[in-house]
Amino acid sequence: MPNRIEDYALIGNCETTALVGRDGSMDWLCLPRFDSAACFAGLLGDARHGRWLIAPTDADVQVTRCYRGNTLILETTFETPDGAICVIDFMARRDSVSDVLRLVKGMRGTVAMRTELVVRFDYGSIVPWVSRQDDGRLQFTAGPDRLLLDAPGEAVAELLVRLKRFKLRAAVELADVSAQFQVYATWNGLPPPVPVTAPDPRLDEAGFRALSETVLQTTATAADYAAHRLALGLPDGPPDLEADKTLLLEAGFDELGGVAWDKGCYMGQELTARTKYRGLIKRRLVPVRFSESAPPPGTPVLADGVEVGTLRSCAGLLGLASLRLDALEKPLMADNVQVQPKIPAWMRLPQ
Repeated sequence: MPNRIEDYALIGNCETTALVGRDGSMDWLCLPRFDSAACFAGLLGDARHGRWLIAPTDADVQVTRCYRGNTLILETTFETPDGAICVIDFMARRDSVSDVLRLVKGMRGTVAMRTELVVRFDYGSIVPWVSRQDDGRLQFTAGPDRLLLDAPGEAVAELLVRLKRFKLRAAVELADVSAQFQVYATWNGLPPPVPVTAPDPRLDEAGFRALSETVLQTTATAADYAAHRLALGLPDGPPDLEADKTLLLEAGFDELGGVAWDKGCYMGQELTARTKYRGLIKRRLVPVRFSESAPPPGTPVLADGVEVGTLRSCAGLLGLASLRLDALEKPLMADNVQVQPKIPAWMRLPQ
């Protein structure tokens, strides 16, 4: 049974909204707009009609909730005999694409948690087909509607295990269908006329990704795309980004639409806001050009014999390097190869 209407709190992003119950269940969500059909409609029926539950397994729990400051960031605190956690719910706005973010923050002790994700399109009437894309995202598809669940590629195997463990209900099948699709990157023009295409949300110049069940004729190679991406200064997972080490703002997430500050919402933990407002960023991931063939990723970058950074991915004479900001104007070398930073127009560096 759904909660009482007074037990729901609203989160939103000026494009759509969601209702989150005191029990940690998100029972109403329309995507991508307010007037779209709901993909979580448990409010009108029960869990079978769609919801996303994150809550303690312990039935002996005390619940308090509030909004953070003058924002729609909802904080729900669950206290059990063994500990306490806080579930932080909010929505970020990014170029008409709505992201729902749910963070679980440990406060004290140990709390056993459970999650249940039931996606039902068209007000709970359509069971979607669930598959995993080549980039690691889970795709929920039903006719023209779909949801993409993003996760790092190396975390997909564990994520699938967890989803199967936490009661995915009624006819939801998780399957790896990557062998059925060819994956393409396109830029400098329109994408091919295939059913599954998505623009790169970071920069218009970045182009599109497309999935096709048939082989398409190509006019470029993977190396061409790497050069295109590196010239724009766009990271592409490892080795550009190091898990649990790379700060979001070091990698340009602020300028590239990965962090929204306008309504107090941002992607990531408190560390992201602290590094911005306290000016703690001391290095950046920047595109570079080499005087000759690039050294391998991981090669130290030196200024006057002192290490000031590390090379990340490289292609031909182009690459990305994590460099200290105070070294960007100095002569740089990597394995006796000259390294010249090429700061793109989108990148904002401290003055």
